[in-house]
Amino acid sequence: MASRQATAVLGHIRKLVAVQNAKQLSDREFQVMQQLAAGNSLKEIADELSLSVKTISTFRCRILQKLKLQNNVEMAHYAREHGLLEQRNP
Repeated sequence: MASRQATAVLGHIRKLVAVQNAKQLSDREFQVMQQLAAGNSLKEIADELSLSVKTISTFRCRILQKLKLQNNVEMAHYAREHGLLEQRNP
């Protein structure tokens, strides 16, 4: 019983840390992270946001650095696991 509670508390703490880390992202970086995690390509995101692919690529690199991730797969997993695909709260 205590082990289950400890596991639940640990899970909650991990989610809070992940959300706090995501707050390091600018609004645009957060938007790009959501779209990358949803499986959109750099070109698709660039077209939708009226930005260059290079700019989106730069955002992607900054996101990976800030969240200490290695690639888009890790980013997508991170975003899904921590409920970051929903709209950011003001």
